[in-house]
Amino acid sequence: MNIDIIIPVYNAKSTIRRLLYSISYQKNSDKFKVYLVNDCDLLDYSEDINIFSSFLSITELKLDKNSGPGVARQHGLNNSNGDYVIFIDADDYFYNPYAIIDMYRNIEVNNADLLVSNFIYQRDNEILVKKNNMVWLHGKMYKRSFLNKYNIFFNNTRANEDNGFNRLILFCKPKIAYINEITYVYSENINSITRKNNREYKLYGLEGYSYNMCWAMKEALKRNLDSTYIYSFSLSCLISMYFYYLELYGQYDCNCIINWSVPIYNIFLVERDKFSKETISKRVDEHFDLDYKNKEINFIISFDEFLSLLEGEKL
Repeated sequence: MNIDIIIPVYNAKSTIRRLLYSISYQKNSDKFKVYLVNDCDLLDYSEDINIFSSFLSITELKLDKNSGPGVARQHGLNNSNGDYVIFIDADDYFYNPYAIIDMYRNIEVNNADLLVSNFIYQRDNEILVKKNNMVWLHGKMYKRSFLNKYNIFFNNTRANEDNGFNRLILFCKPKIAYINEITYVYSENINSITRKNNREYKLYGLEGYSYNMCWAMKEALKRNLDSTYIYSFSLSCLISMYFYYLELYGQYDCNCIINWSVPIYNIFLVERDKFSKETISKRVDEHFDLDYKNKEINFIISFDEFLSLLEGEKL
């Protein structure tokens, strides 16, 4: 067992000990290597490290400038060499003492490239259990040999870079093992980049989403991966942007959603003729049934009209 736990750290004095404690009480914690990647934080974590250094192998890596969690995680990847990798944020923690060993046993038994477990999303007084989620890094264990084989890496964006990382992995068609167990607790930090400004991230995070999805698709196309899968995914992204446009219309100036959707549309155009109107309509209906059926959505424009807006902006 050779597991690296990579933790980007910035302004984390109030939570880092809770996280390190949750690692130190893990079964077989002596087999882990913990990497605190200091994202040019002016705070001193030496006391926190010293407290747990008797129980854990902890290395602090320091960045020369503040670059965001994606760059910090990549720095941790570049400076570690364990067979398996877990990413966890400094304000989160592991659910119970068997979280990591359960992930390890299942990824080994299934000879999988990626292990996906459930995690708790803790927000204010609300607790949600997220299952089979492939957007965030939470509750996942990655096989390093797979990451190396397909040159999977984080880009240097500050939002949605985890989604881009996981999407590029999915384009490489890993063997995935899913377990119906909670291993990770995500505590929403209202001061984080994804939650501040009165939760306006729901709108402005779409820019990062668009960039990262385009980045992952272009990377996959450069590598001659399954183009049918990639272009089909571009349609899924456009449908998501369409429903965000409908949901947020009237609350914000949604012209920005049009602008952010154009790069995705440009990728979709390459194979658009392969998608019949019936296929597209069915995909839109499926998305509605999955995510918006119980919401009040004002269909101010159809999906075809949304695509026409993108076409006009593209020109």
